[in-house]
Amino acid sequence: MAQPIRDFDAAVSRNLALRIVCGRCAREVLIAARSLRGWVKPGADIESIAFRCEGCGASAAKVRCCEVFGGRESLSSWTPPARPAPYG
Repeated sequence: MAQPIRDFDAAVSRNLALRIVCGRCAREVLIAARSLRGWVKPGADIESIAFRCEGCGASAAKVRCCEVFGGRESLSSWTPPARPAPYG
């Protein structure tokens, strides 16, 4: 039986993506969990990670883990801010 992944470290170790859905405009992006390493607190609960929409500025309504089917090209690119990672 499959177990839900709630922990950020588990998502990274299983090479999963985070599916982030905007609460206002419903924009949806997939970001590789490993690309957020150092920016998300290790062991953080996936659903409690705060994201803001790049398009409209609203908070994310849903953050979930998912497998990436059809190759890594379906992932959105994420550029980290020009400051040191807080957990790196």
